[in-house]
Amino acid sequence: KRQLHDGDSFTIGDHVFRVEIQGETQTFETLISSEKTTTISLEPVMTHLVADVRGYSTISQRLKSTDVYEVMKNVFKDLSKVVHRHQGVVKDFAGDAIFAVWEHGVEAKPEMAAAACLAAREQYHTLQRTLESLPDRYEEFRSIRMGWGITTGTVTLSHFGVQKGQLAVVGDSTNLAFRLSGLANKTLESAIVLDSRTTELLAGQLGVRELGGVDTKGRKGKEMVYGLEIEET
Repeated sequence: KRQLHDGDSFTIGDHVFRVEIQGETQTFETLISSEKTTTISLEPVMTHLVADVRGYSTISQRLKSTDVYEVMKNVFKDLSKVVHRHQGVVKDFAGDAIFAVWEHGVEAKPEMAAAACLAAREQYHTLQRTLESLPDRYEEFRSIRMGWGITTGTVTLSHFGVQKGQLAVVGDSTNLAFRLSGLANKTLESAIVLDSRTTELLAGQLGVRELGGVDTKGRKGKEMVYGLEIEET
């Protein structure tokens, strides 16, 4: 048993914890009762799935906000059920996007990357069924399309402050998932776009095709990306 200090790391099971303490005089014991903002973080490998609505701003401007809300509520409810069926966790609804994650632990696990890809593929078909089942008054929404971005990487999973709440997911792969979702089914001719690490983890389990290198906002160099093949139902 020893006292933990700022910057110390320790491992419990598959999780790596890092302690960051604001102020030189705090100890781990005072950290948990402090009112100052502190960070206790995990650094797992995680696969991210972001599903983003195409043309959401145009839809919001043209149609009644109450109608947009009702439709998106149904869409996100059905897409969330798909995430849960594939053992993922819905982290957030970011306006016109749904953000979900699959935590691997310390080491990358191919089955987690595959689960996220299978969830995205099922979401693609679920979206079509949800839109087709809408009442006639929502007919304009039936043409909605979405783009999916899937990435895998090490992230910092943090609890900021001492109040209970959702953990924040921070990492380059998190940002990249949002960027790729914005390119999918739009700039790129694939509804579901994967980064190279996710594709490597799949190791041929699911069909993919190379889409080439793309520039992503705020990142240097080109990212090699791949399109996930979608089976017709």
